[in-house]
Amino acid sequence: MTKRSNSLLRLASPVATSMGCLAGAAAVAAPLQFDLAGAWGGWSRPGRVTEAHVLLQSTEQTRANITLTSGTHVVRTQVQLAPGEPARLAVPMPSGDRIDVTVAREGTAVQQRELNLSLAEMPVLAWVAPARPPEPATAFHVVEVDAAALPQNGAAYGSIDALVIDRRELGALSEQQLAALL
Repeated sequence: MTKRSNSLLRLASPVATSMGCLAGAAAVAAPLQFDLAGAWGGWSRPGRVTEAHVLLQSTEQTRANITLTSGTHVVRTQVQLAPGEPARLAVPMPSGDRIDVTVAREGTAVQQRELNLSLAEMPVLAWVAPARPPEPATAFHVVEVDAAALPQNGAAYGSIDALVIDRRELGALSEQQLAALL
């Protein structure tokens, strides 16, 4: 082997090692997408039950541990994720100032999100209709909601005091949403 070949090998070795480390790090854990939202656009009344919507998606088959905390109330669950398929959780939670959510899976850092709730002093009116609510609705705090965002748990309807829903919107509800409504 020539002197030049030895020099090239010495230079190539750290580069190959670095590339191997980077490839190994990428193979440890693909990113996990994690979104959080609340029923009724995050509005509720103090001391009532709302619903936290957790959306998870991974590029690989994995299991995620989810913890939701509202005051002293804690809910823990585990979800099996399939590559590219979103997992949606609708979890009834007591209405407080916020709901803290952590998602952990092997090989990745724990992800945390806060769902800050807005607690209304006035009665809450959920408006699910294409037409705008009449003005002024001074006796209520009006929250406009898409039919697709309606809760999947009946307990979450405790967050509101009244609901206006256009009958054409009822057809857009999932079976679970319809059961929760009725």
